[in-house]
Amino acid sequence: MDQNTYIEVMAASQNWIAGFNRGDLTTMVNGYTKDASMHPRPSPLCFGQQAIENFWSGLLTIGAGELVYSNIRLTTEGEGRARLAADWSMNVAAGVITNELWIKQENGQWLIAQDDFDILRQNSGSIAEFVDQFHANLTAWFAGSDDSGAAWSALEQACPDNMALVYPSGAKLSGADFLQSISNHPRDNAGFLASVEHIEVLSESTNEGVVAYVEVQVGAANSATENRRSALAMVQQGPQGWCWRYIQETSLT
Repeated sequence: MDQNTYIEVMAASQNWIAGFNRGDLTTMVNGYTKDASMHPRPSPLCFGQQAIENFWSGLLTIGAGELVYSNIRLTTEGEGRARLAADWSMNVAAGVITNELWIKQENGQWLIAQDDFDILRQNSGSIAEFVDQFHANLTAWFAGSDDSGAAWSALEQACPDNMALVYPSGAKLSGADFLQSISNHPRDNAGFLASVEHIEVLSESTNEGVVAYVEVQVGAANSATENRRSALAMVQQGPQGWCWRYIQETSLT
């Protein structure tokens, strides 16, 4: 391999890794071409910088960091093209990069055009932490906070379409229905707060668990009083950590 190509691609790769480890989403996204594809198996394919940004934003929101590449293999495919493969690990997951295609741009910058990797192991934190963080993200979203974009990405990760949410009224929503419903609500409720009390993990395995808790909401746009609900929920492991499978809510007010 041409020594200059090796040095340039490895420098670009290390710059991307450093951006990830300091939570610099701009550096990460700008490390891809505008029409790049990314396949973080078992998650779906991502096409374009916006979809790639959504994926990485969700990981950063759950505290991902400490990314390290090892057993790096770099090969060239003619002038201005190189492919990288490696093992990777971070504080929340580990796996292998099978195909990371780097292409040299006209300005001399190396960018990722294709990024295929497998997530083989996840460490998603506790179920109680997931439940607490989910409600913190609800608060950030409805209150219109500065990090509401990252909060929305995390909410999308937590609410897959096969999720079922049953309200005290008996109304039942899928994950997509729930996300659509909250996206339609006003987002300037500076006094809104969603929190949880009395979290009890009733059962837990590697891939799923059952949790009971009390949800408390104050400052909602359509409610002048505190809203308290008990919830019994099943969670499961998704591509980026814990996510909801089923939630049954009962009114306490």
